[in-house]
Amino acid sequence: MKPFIMTTILVLILGLGCVQEAKPTPVVIEINLNQIHVHTIFEKHAQANGQTKYESQQFFAQNYQLDSENSIFDQLDTPPPDYEEEKNWMYDGNSESLGWISQETYQQPEFYPTFSTSGINAWVKAPATLQFSMGLIGTPAKQITALPPGKKEFSTYLFVGSSWGVTARQAGSLHYDIEPDANITIDFSPNTFFLGKSFPVFEKGWVERIHLRGTINENVEPGTYYITVLATPPNPEVEWNPAEYYPVDNTFFPEDGLANLQLTVLP
Repeated sequence: MKPFIMTTILVLILGLGCVQEAKPTPVVIEINLNQIHVHTIFEKHAQANGQTKYESQQFFAQNYQLDSENSIFDQLDTPPPDYEEEKNWMYDGNSESLGWISQETYQQPEFYPTFSTSGINAWVKAPATLQFSMGLIGTPAKQITALPPGKKEFSTYLFVGSSWGVTARQAGSLHYDIEPDANITIDFSPNTFFLGKSFPVFEKGWVERIHLRGTINENVEPGTYYITVLATPPNPEVEWNPAEYYPVDNTFFPEDGLANLQLTVLP
């Protein structure tokens, strides 16, 4: 299977200047944490392939060593009690909210909008034998912000993970392009990522949160700039184990990049 890279088309419109506010007090919503991962995946596989539920269970047990649907998520931490509230922080228009979301929340595949559709299809359409696959998912893939006069810095976050159905551990570094060209610098923290698999089970490190910090340097004219986040093989100075991780292959990278930030510098 060829490598592929996918982006979640989730538009985040950030407030002016990405002003940092105090972290809100989480609203604890009474939920059954054991029900978060209930998707009847094996039943959907059976229906899609003309099998009984028992035949589907045998298919995954024999070909993927999955004893149950819960086995897909067993390596992930238990979601926090305020899981649903933290999910909503993705959409509140404050980039700092993305930094407040706990790892226990953002490592849950249900945190990402496409999991309930194309994500589950990785199991519904699973081949009889495990196939090699690579790919990345970036969330939020589209972000829009504006800087008021005199503001020289901005900040946001990006969740970078193995896309649905990826069977390889992946390593890569982040870079960026700016159109039109301008004296704007972007720092990524961390700059290099090491991701676990998302298939047939989710490994704990399948997704990482990346902090983007931007600086408007001298001679940047007011206007709108389009920043494209790109992933490439790990930077040469980074030590990593090629026997454990595969380098991200930018040959298969989409033209619109892993994520896009529309930045308007106001006069």
